Amino acid sequence: MKKALLFLFSFFLLFGNHISVRGQDTLAQAKKETLSLKPLPYNTETYAKFKNQKFYDYYHTQIKNKSFLDILFEKFNRWLSRSLNKTLDRSEFNTMLWIVGIVILIILGIIVYISKPGIFYINRKNPLSYSVEEENIENTDFDYLTEEAVKAGRFSDAIRRQYLKTLKVLQDRDYISYDSHKTVNEYVYEIKDSNLRKNFRNLSGEFVYYRYGKREADADKYAEFRSAAEVVQKMQTG
Repeated sequence: MKKALLFLFSFFLLFGNHISVRGQDTLAQAKKETLSLKPLPYNTETYAKFKNQKFYDYYHTQIKNKSFLDILFEKFNRWLSRSLNKTLDRSEFNTMLWIVGIVILIILGIIVYISKPGIFYINRKNPLSYSVEEENIENTDFDYLTEEAVKAGRFSDAIRRQYLKTLKVLQDRDYISYDSHKTVNEYVYEIKDSNLRKNFRNLSGEFVYYRYGKREADADKYAEFRSAAEVVQKMQTG
């Protein structure tokens, strides 16, 4: 037994170093060399080919001009980021603009409807009692016709006569050119004086309401309209 152990010990002494060397990575034993890389030759044809392609033309990059909406989008996102720590993408921003625009239109429509409801309403089922025949304002006594309508209790008709009288006065002063086929707005835009135009526009709005509105005028409404009409008839322009 002792002879066997002595033999194994001698064997490891003689061949142990050889075995450890053979177990190491061979690259660690390789001789280190330094190699220089040779640059590829310059190819003029290849360079010109890529240079002529718009995708690789870095020397003529054009900066796209920003539209008003682009600038508004960026400013709104910066404000939103500072205030709420949140941003919107472009589709969300466009949807928001549509909603805001619709809300503004609704609000404006409500304001105009409250101030001048007759502009929006035309009563087709229950037409007003007075006729709508064309008038020759040159040869018509509107004062007589107005008083006649008031005595008969036809106050909407009286309002119409007062409005036609106002048109006659404005034509006599060359502020408008009367034509039975013209609209109320056409007369408004013919008047050059801004103060007279404003008063006449308001009077026209009241006329449209009682001409095409839901109900007949009463004595008080007629009195208000006649006072406003007389103001317009007496106004002088500079």
